[in-house]
Order: sequence, then C-alpha cells, then structure tokens
Amino acid sequence: MFKLRVVFAGRVCKILNLLDNLTSVFLAVYGDNTQFIHALSAEAGPMIECSIGLGPNHLLAKIAGKIDKPDGLFWLSPSNMPDRSADMPLDKLTGIAKGVRRKLEAAGVRTIPDLHRLDPKHARLIWRSVEGERFVHALQGENIPIVATRRHGYGNSKVLAPENRNLENAYRVS
Repeated sequence: MFKLRVVFAGRVCKILNLLDNLTSVFLAVYGDNTQFIHALSAEAGPMIECSIGLGPNHLLAKIAGKIDKPDGLFWLSPSNMPDRSADMPLDKLTGIAKGVRRKLEAAGVRTIPDLHRLDPKHARLIWRSVEGERFVHALQGENIPIVATRRHGYGNSKVLAPENRNLENAYRVS
C-alpha cells in the first residue's frame, strides 16, 4: 500500500509540474490543448480524468472546468463571455440552485447571456442578497475575493426525559 501511494504521489507531482509551467498552459489554451491534456492523462493513468478550467476569477474557472468534460481544457474571460458558456443551463452554474433559478426566471433571466447582461444591483434585488451582486460581478470577469465564512448553527433536537414525553411537558421544554 505504501509503494502505491509513493507512485501516485510521484505522478501527482509530475502533473503539478506540468501545470506550474505557465508557458505550457497558455500555449495549450491558445494552441492545441489536446497535447497538454494527453500529457496529463498519461501521467495520471487511466483511472483519473482531468478537466481544467481557467479564468480570471474563481467562478469563471469553475464554469470553464464544467464545459469541456472529461479531459478538457477551457478558458473563460471577459473577452469571450457570455458567448462561450451560452449553451449551459443556468442551474449548472455553481451557486444557482432551484430557488435562485426560480427568482431569476421570474425576473426574465433565463440564460447565461441574460444573467451576464444583468446590472449587479438588480441581481442583488433578485437574490435578495449581496451575493447576487457579487455573482454577477464575478460572471462579468471581475476579481471578487472569496469571503471566508464561518458556519453558525445549532441543533434543535432534544431527548426528553420519560416524565416529559407528553404534549404539555414537551411543549414547555422546547
């Protein structure tokens, strides 16, 4: 088992060295990216697929990584947005679940180009949150820093003592 991990770690290091060579990455983006992906696949072996998304911010890089799967390399930037992602449905975007999609559709936003054209302040109103504004700014290619969040929560489950397991006492405990 240890030898397998060492071999795998060595392959991962070779992959990271390939990624670290920015010249290769940009040649792959603007030239023939299949050679770059085949080199990564050859190092990783047949059990690992590799899709690479490049972009000026976290959101565009994530979207780009979803476009050319598996074993693809895709670049999104303000100069090629929203055209390069226009065929993706809104709910395939990171951060757009059913609830947000419904809000967007109610506001007449049904495609990625619609969302890209949206004024960020209007997105804030649709989302009912500053996250809508941040999302549209990022979709338009701006570098929006990812804010570290801390989860706050509490459970509301309680185990009642046998004497409190009736409706009246359970209500008082809660």
